Amino acid sequence: MNEAPPPPSSRDRLALDRLDPLLDLDERERAAELEQIEREDPELARALARLLEADRTSAALLATPAAAGSGASGAATELPGAIGPWRVVGRLGAGGMGEVFEVMREHERFVQRAALKRLAYGRLDPAQRERFLRERQVLARLDHPSIARLIDGGIEPDGTPWLALELVEGEPITDAARRRSLDLRARVAAFLEVCAAVAAAHRALVVHRDIKPANVLLGADGRVRLLDFGIAKLLDDGLGDALADGGAQPLTRHGERPFTPAYAAPEQIRGEAITTATDVWALGALLHELLGDERPF
Repeated sequence: MNEAPPPPSSRDRLALDRLDPLLDLDERERAAELEQIEREDPELARALARLLEADRTSAALLATPAAAGSGASGAATELPGAIGPWRVVGRLGAGGMGEVFEVMREHERFVQRAALKRLAYGRLDPAQRERFLRERQVLARLDHPSIARLIDGGIEPDGTPWLALELVEGEPITDAARRRSLDLRARVAAFLEVCAAVAAAHRALVVHRDIKPANVLLGADGRVRLLDFGIAKLLDDGLGDALADGGAQPLTRHGERPFTPAYAAPEQIRGEAITTATDVWALGALLHELLGDERPF
């Protein structure tokens, strides 16, 4: 029988919130960020170093080798047979927060494919679980062709939450622009699609807070999809009442500032109030990189 994990301390929650942005950086940027954190808070830096090492270990264990589909076996590479009504057909990614699987479900007249995101087993502390559930609620109220659509969601018998999203086959917008040698007009046109998706989120009173190339995919069909509302901020209080647990805590607690440093607005870095202007800043940083093939900072 699985025991519930102990409640996280404020230090644990801060380390977990700072972990995800670090995972999005390359090795050089991550090392520089850790050095800065070490100067400001040595204890936090040590905690993050331990989490990063644990993430590297778990990613190595969870990675599916190329031969796995042709008979590789072993507990470390096995896929779950099914999650909810979805049959798992492959692993799309794994990291410190969880795993993403390619899944299918068959109806009488059609077959549906999706990307299923599942919180890592054991990552059930209140802050992380609530953030995951909040992402599902945020996605449920967003409806725009350039925002990856929520299809389904549920909770496994052991309490692990999951959500199934539209399966987007594409690559980060900046990578796609370089690889396809897109001209200025095509790049601006793709960026305007991103702006339209962000505007739709803002009309739904949602601030994304983590707009960056990795969260903006450009498909082979030239269509843009905005992904990952995991750290989105709600500008109203009404949605909290709709959470399954009957009451939400603030998504961002005092001292916790989830963001990706290279694209974060000044108010995020300073820990000030988040508004729609936060996303506008990130859009500017994204446009700079999309047009100039380098980050503004």
